[in-house]
Amino acid sequence: MITATAVLAFFLRVGPAGPILQVQCNTIVGRVTMEDARLLSAATVTAKNTETKKVVEATSNNKGEYNLCLLLGKYDFSATSSGFRGEQRKSLHIDLVHDRAVDFVLKFTQR
Repeated sequence: MITATAVLAFFLRVGPAGPILQVQCNTIVGRVTMEDARLLSAATVTAKNTETKKVVEATSNNKGEYNLCLLLGKYDFSATSSGFRGEQRKSLHIDLVHDRAVDFVLKFTQR
């Protein structure tokens, strides 16, 4: 016979909607600069998971810094900003073992 205590213990461990899952977020940090080493704010940094095709974006702050929260997997990264040629990094593996910084140096477009 199942008691009320057993049912309550089940819901405390599993939760009313099923097992509680914890998702590991890996923070990727980086900096976007111009080719003359000046910091570049308001650049768009994009990470696209090569398997799921999910895209995560961030914008660099006034120090040229950005951060992204990514799940494990392989990603294609890009950085773009108006007046600059975009830069890409292909097939970077995000894992639990290594902290990763992905920096970009954007070059001025030719006029």
